[in-house]
Amino acid sequence: MVGASSEAADVSLPFSASSIKVHRLNSCRTGPNKTESASTVTTTAPQPQTKKQRQNAQRREALKEAKRERDVQQQAVFASHKRDLDRARWSATSSKRTGSRFDSLDMS
Repeated sequence: MVGASSEAADVSLPFSASSIKVHRLNSCRTGPNKTESASTVTTTAPQPQTKKQRQNAQRREALKEAKRERDVQQQAVFASHKRDLDRARWSATSSKRTGSRFDSLDMS
């Protein structure tokens, strides 16, 4: 057994065990290189849509358009309501102020 270990020590390797551990740790920490992963991804031509996919896309677009119209109408109604509230508030405050601002001083 003693002779077997001396034979293993005589074998020279181009790398050491510690360099393998360091390399393994570094590769786990950094992850894949961003430029390498981007260049290895191949782009495929987009597949033509099926009839069902086209129908679903048209339905989604119609729903989006209906929502946009509903939102515009809702905003218009809200703005009108807000103007009405402002008018009522201003008319209430202006009706309380009849007369001079010096009436409250009671300077008799």
